Amino acid sequence: MLITIGNTITNQLLQLVKSSNYFGWLIDDMTDISVLEQMVVFIQYFNYTTHTIETKFLSINNLLEDSTSANADTLFKVLIEHLEEKKLPISKLRGLVTDGAAVMIGKRNGLASKLKELNPTIINVYCICHRLALACNDSNEALKYIDNVQLIVTQLWKMFEYSPKKMAAYLKCQQEVKSLQLGENAKKIVTR
Repeated sequence: MLITIGNTITNQLLQLVKSSNYFGWLIDDMTDISVLEQMVVFIQYFNYTTHTIETKFLSINNLLEDSTSANADTLFKVLIEHLEEKKLPISKLRGLVTDGAAVMIGKRNGLASKLKELNPTIINVYCICHRLALACNDSNEALKYIDNVQLIVTQLWKMFEYSPKKMAAYLKCQQEVKSLQLGENAKKIVTR
């Protein structure tokens, strides 16, 4: 029963994609918890019924089922078989979004270059989410002090928030600081 429901949903999706002028793929390969190399494919198309661009899950493919390596040739073979199985013409494929790995976007032997041999109009895009994740990873060490400052400020806030006595002492200190009169020399130091 689940296979029938899945097939029905997939067939409805494919009808919408086929009625659209063009479609794009969002592809990523991954190794799951069982150490199985898989390729996840989402499809993006214009839905003429809702007049919106939609992105839907299309498939997940075992890359090493018929191959010993998840290289660009294997990715290409699996995707072309996928196109033929779903009866989607490669001439309608216009966009390819990937993680930016050499196997995906390599100029000579990457998946994108192999697909462009069949359809030169394909536009390959490096996924912004992958770029952002890499940028965040690279910046984490350089911005460690921000985490430290945030930790100190949070701890101070909690110390005063959960103690009315400490909060009263803090407010009294603030009032005393506001009432301080600075001399001319002190004002020069503060304004520098």
